[in-house]
Amino acid sequence: MNHSSMPRSRAAQLLAACAALTTTLLLTMSSASATPQELAQRYPKDGFNTVEQADQALNEVRQERAAVEAEFADAQYACYSKFFSSPCVEHAKEQRRDALKTIRAVEVDAEAYKRRQTVVERDRALQQQAERDAAEAPERAAREKENAERAAQREADRAARASAQPPGTGNPPATAKPERAAPAPGRDRVAEHEAKAREQQRESEAGAGQRAQNIADYQRKQEEAKERQRHVAEKVAEREQKLKEKAAQGGAATTPAPAGAK
Repeated sequence: MNHSSMPRSRAAQLLAACAALTTTLLLTMSSASATPQELAQRYPKDGFNTVEQADQALNEVRQERAAVEAEFADAQYACYSKFFSSPCVEHAKEQRRDALKTIRAVEVDAEAYKRRQTVVERDRALQQQAERDAAEAPERAAREKENAERAAQREADRAARASAQPPGTGNPPATAKPERAAPAPGRDRVAEHEAKAREQQRESEAGAGQRAQNIADYQRKQEEAKERQRHVAEKVAEREQKLKEKAAQGGAATTPAPAGAK
């Protein structure tokens, strides 16, 4: 009789040790479920103020998720050592789902805040660039106009000097021209000079037309630049309005309904 009671006593001790281990693991997981709750309290919804704070929350979310998965694996292993393991496993799964749901809410809020800040920073940069372009536009236009006028004046002066010089004197033309045949003996030099003057006059008139076209092109480009700046400013204002409306809709969606409302 003493020999038969010893195996039963040892089996009872093993069962008690397994039950104690299971209880300890379940209690550990149960106490760890408070950690996601503390994370949610530390980072409430729409409570982020800086990108650094959102990054810190996402780092803690990764750590908490890994801890929850590890604790669930331990609890599941302990449950399988029990005779009736299904209720134990289902309870561990439910605790895991609740913890991950709480952690996920913090993660979604932090990522949404970072996306909004990215849009805000991009719009701010576009607005600042448009303001700089608008502020520099008058000075840039005046500088380009002055350069165009100086170039036109230099061209007019060169043409005037070329017309006033007698044939065969002065500096050679700046641009290469086809060589003319040597005048035949007895050719009228006065007629040759008049022909050359008429040719220079035609070239001067052609240069004036090109300068007028350059000025017209410059003015057209200035108008197009102003139109692009206005378009960018309208886009920025429209995006900011959409963000405000979206934020207002989100706030209305989270406002609890009055008591008794159906």
